Amino acid sequence: MGRAGRTLDEDAVALLVAHEWPGNIRELINIVRRMLVMTTGTRLTAADVPAKLQQAHSTFVDDEDSFTGKKARMNLEFEQTYIDSLVRTCKGDVSAAARLSKLSRQSIYRMLERHGVDPNQYRNASHEDG
Repeated sequence: MGRAGRTLDEDAVALLVAHEWPGNIRELINIVRRMLVMTTGTRLTAADVPAKLQQAHSTFVDDEDSFTGKKARMNLEFEQTYIDSLVRTCKGDVSAAARLSKLSRQSIYRMLERHGVDPNQYRNASHEDG
């Protein structure tokens, strides 16, 4: 794609492979291009995959007997625990969470959306404690 040194990690590839691309490779190319534009790091991760592909991910995770399905489920569970803990630590500050995790803010927002975590609940909780 013309950007040396940028790679797709195994989990991102698994999500892209799990999605059905009904005869249109251009759609896949456009998704990867968007991922390249939206991320600042050298590695594209599962967190960088657009939310609309998460449905493919959920069916992929449901394959309980496969190594890849179990690994995807564990990664998803880790991501949920991690994002919750991260945003709690940063008291709901998404920019601080992005800096601390070395992920883009867009990646943090996608994880928050995917796992139904509202960063405002941690902002409010920190004000109530004080």
